[in-house]
Amino acid sequence: MRHAAADSKPESLMKRLEEEIKFSSYLVSEKCPKELESKKQSLYFLQKVVAEPAMGQSDLNE
Repeated sequence: MRHAAADSKPESLMKRLEEEIKFSSYLVSEKCPKELESKKQSLYFLQKVVAEPAMGQSDLNE
């Protein structure tokens, strides 16, 4: 960023920073919460599977 700033005009640097802020805001407000909810749901189902008793041979035969 410093190297790019040395050769840039203030306007282009401000534009780049604004784009970075928009991207970071998107990550925080949309992408990360969706991913977190997906991970929580996966964890819920995995915990549900782990809580089930192990199947024995008789269960498999049925």
